[in-house]
Amino acid sequence: MSTPTTSTAPPTTDHREAARQQRRQIQAARELLKPSEVRLHHVPRWLARRIKAALGKSSRRYYSAFDEVQRAAAATAANGSAYWLDHFGSTTLHGRPAFVAEPYLSPSMIPDAIRFAELLGLTFDILPNSWWFPGRTTRLVFQEPPEPQQADPGQDAGQDAREQAETTSDT
Repeated sequence: MSTPTTSTAPPTTDHREAARQQRRQIQAARELLKPSEVRLHHVPRWLARRIKAALGKSSRRYYSAFDEVQRAAAATAANGSAYWLDHFGSTTLHGRPAFVAEPYLSPSMIPDAIRFAELLGLTFDILPNSWWFPGRTTRLVFQEPPEPQQADPGQDAGQDAREQAETTSDT
């Protein structure tokens, strides 16, 4: 009976050329579609704070912000895993910080990602334009809700006075 052998030989030229070709395709797609660049594996502080607020402090003595993200993703996963949490990191969208994951998306991943957003009180969006592999991966965007714009009472009073002055000068 023969034992199967595994090759430890370096990749062949064909594999290297295929990898180079794929990198060129990704770069060309990025230049065409211009997705915002992702700081891979970065977890924003605001997200870690929200996870701690929702789930409490981790019982582990040493843990990273990514451990916190995995803990929240596991807490919201229907089957105990978070396949949607692939090629994650942070970026800026529309002038606001965002946490993103860019998986090779399947419909079964979406409910878990929605539960993650709901648990943490985040807005959630799905965008076709991703940084990881444009055209192949899909961007899942998690952001803190925008703060409601509060009117400055002094500014409104000044505006009202100007409008009233214009009205009386017209008569």
